Amino acid sequence: DKVLSSEWCRTKDTAQNAFGKYKTFNALNSFFSSKFSQNREKQMKDLKVFVDNWDSKKNIVFITHYVVILEALNTTVDSGEIIVADKNYKVIGTIETN
Repeated sequence: DKVLSSEWCRTKDTAQNAFGKYKTFNALNSFFSSKFSQNREKQMKDLKVFVDNWDSKKNIVFITHYVVILEALNTTVDSGEIIVADKNYKVIGTIETN
């Protein structure tokens, strides 16, 4: 399995604590604030290209932010909640962690 995290500290902390081994992927960074909102379109395109080109039968774990999840999966998420989706961005299930 592959674990990819946003470059932001809280997501990296989650990745480190939950999985130990991970890599950062800037397409997973938040674009909520106006400072980063101009990145939304490129990030979502980069994420889609990555997922479309994923040719492994193994799972990918993305540790990211509310706005990225909302944009990619068209679903809301609670802090710490795990969303399980297929390669077509269809939500299969959720796991609440609170």
